[in-house]
Amino acid sequence: MSEAAIQEALHAESLFMQSDIERRKYEQREKAIRDYESDMHSSREDGIQEGMHKGRLEERMVLAAEMLGESMPYEAVARITKCSGQAFL
Repeated sequence: MSEAAIQEALHAESLFMQSDIERRKYEQREKAIRDYESDMHSSREDGIQEGMHKGRLEERMVLAAEMLGESMPYEAVARITKCSGQAFL
């Protein structure tokens, strides 16, 4: 354990051992930090998933455009790429 981590733990302990009011404030602050970090992690994961979804959709649209450029029928392109005909008109 690093010196900084030990000092931080000792500081937390000293706050925790003070009055009930100070201990409650400390606990609320720590909970708020954990909640914030959890929300940020969740938002980041949601953003990654959304970006991956958009990327897959864009790739399917590029593939559909290439297939249509090769004169493949709309119905076949829609079935293969799982895109509706309206999506690439």
